[in-house]
Amino acid sequence: MRHSKEAPSVNAGSIADIAFFLLIFILVTAVIPNDQGIKRKLSRICPPGEDCNLVIKERNILRITINAKQEIMVNDDVVSIGSIKELSKTFLDNTCDYCLGNGLLQSSANP
Repeated sequence: MRHSKEAPSVNAGSIADIAFFLLIFILVTAVIPNDQGIKRKLSRICPPGEDCNLVIKERNILRITINAKQEIMVNDDVVSIGSIKELSKTFLDNTCDYCLGNGLLQSSANP
């Protein structure tokens, strides 16, 4: 029997291919959940000594939502993303002492 000083070599060229195919297989077969969103009302932080049970008038709420078609809605009206800034300015700049608003009834009463 012949004794050699070199260790036998293992052909590891296909190990990278097998790892790549396993990675592709896992990525293709994995199920990615498609959440519809979480409906949650965030709690308000009440500073000590203040009444946190005040009722907020509906007139003072500007609702910005995204529907299932990925459209941006402001108070149930579909708008473009570029118009949100101007709509929110108009809503907030209404009847305060230092604002130059129009006094619209559908906008906020006191920002």
